[in-house]
Amino acid sequence: MSAPIHIQLQVTPDAWVGIGSDDIKVSIGTEAGTLRPYELLLMSLGGCLHSTFQDIAGKMRVSWNSIVFDIQGEKRQTPPTTLKHCRITAAVSGADQKQKLEKAFATAARYCSVYQTLSKVAEMEWHLEFTD
Repeated sequence: MSAPIHIQLQVTPDAWVGIGSDDIKVSIGTEAGTLRPYELLLMSLGGCLHSTFQDIAGKMRVSWNSIVFDIQGEKRQTPPTTLKHCRITAAVSGADQKQKLEKAFATAARYCSVYQTLSKVAEMEWHLEFTD
């Protein structure tokens, strides 16, 4: 059985504060200095996809120096304004085996739970760029 996930969202007239495990706090909202809810959603996608990719790449014995995820989302115009399209570009530097790394990323997209959840409402696409 997987571990339960628990967060709190504390809302006052002046602020929205998300509190995760270990009391880690994130300022959420639409004002300057806060993260918008859809930004958090796309960051969660990037984090989950990278974590899944890292596990798979490790099992395949492929390595890299760094990865920068650029994630763009487009919402539908009509309510409910769910995610319509999502494009993930991962710029990889220092890849030792590019073909195996691409296979690891494709496998990660199939197994990443956040990617698969979003794919139920949105067209998902991903691309790798090698920046060696």
